[in-house]
Amino acid sequence: MFSIKEFRVPDFSFVKKKWFIVSLAALVLLIATGIIWGLSVRGAMLEKAVNQVKNKLKTDYQLNFQVENYKFSGLSTVNFTKIRLTPDSLEQLAAIERFEVSVNILPLLFGNVTIGDMLLDSADITLVKQGDSLANYDFLFRKKQQLDSVEIESKPVNLSERVDRLLKQDFQKIPQNLSMQQVRLSYQDSVSKQTIHIPEGNISSGKYDIDVFLNDRGDQWNFKGKINSGKQTLDVTITAADKDTEVPFLAHKYGLRVSFDEVHFHLDQVSRKGTEALEIKGGWSTENLRVFHDRLSEEQIVLPAGLASGGLLISENTIELIKGTKVKVKDFVFEPQLKYA
Repeated sequence: MFSIKEFRVPDFSFVKKKWFIVSLAALVLLIATGIIWGLSVRGAMLEKAVNQVKNKLKTDYQLNFQVENYKFSGLSTVNFTKIRLTPDSLEQLAAIERFEVSVNILPLLFGNVTIGDMLLDSADITLVKQGDSLANYDFLFRKKQQLDSVEIESKPVNLSERVDRLLKQDFQKIPQNLSMQQVRLSYQDSVSKQTIHIPEGNISSGKYDIDVFLNDRGDQWNFKGKINSGKQTLDVTITAADKDTEVPFLAHKYGLRVSFDEVHFHLDQVSRKGTEALEIKGGWSTENLRVFHDRLSEEQIVLPAGLASGGLLISENTIELIKGTKVKVKDFVFEPQLKYA
């Protein structure tokens, strides 16, 4: 006679394991196929992207973009050699012998383009002003030739959204790892020339310690700190090897002479407050800040020590200091209140 106690449920575990293995193999095959396809067409995609950049720079900004060679190196790194950027009928703006850039794969899967590593070798960026009107950097301030007035009227400007968007865009362009060799930035007009030179500089996992030389005279600043692109935080301390080293460009352009022993700036937090406000927290401090301008004083103004901490609250159309913002000058401490609409 059949007994219920003697009945056993068949063991289907081997079937489950088989289907798991088959599903996993199919997933791996699908990913591998996608990677192989991507690798096979990425050269054409790169060619298309470079041509789009060339056309956009030429159409919108009258800039001529030339590159001798470009190719993929590895899965997500692109190498460029001999880049030239020249505005129409003006002096060359930039010459870069070697440029490498890679993007982070994981954020890219979610539609966010963030820079991973970057290499900049033998880069010369020259800002030239000819006379009183023409300059090879005018495109930076030039408005687009065609504006969609209907879109502008239908979408009023939200200041907090604009600042939030700009911060995200700027931080996304800052690599967590950067290698620089022989980078120069210069400004030249009919009267004088100012130069900033970085012989060698590196950012490693957001940390940096870079020496910057001014005007080929041996004047030296050191930039040290850390940056986190994902969290949108920044910490930088600038110290001068020679205490009389002046901030470049200001004296020639505005007659303002500024020097210091040390300046420290930190951006601690960027956060949304509801849907209509953006809060930015941070601060700065200085040691022996020296300022001279003949319209301010006949003698140099010296600020031995000063600091500020707090932040800004940016809404749809206002900017104000957040509560608790403090300013300290030697032993004098106060909490300013300011709102601009």
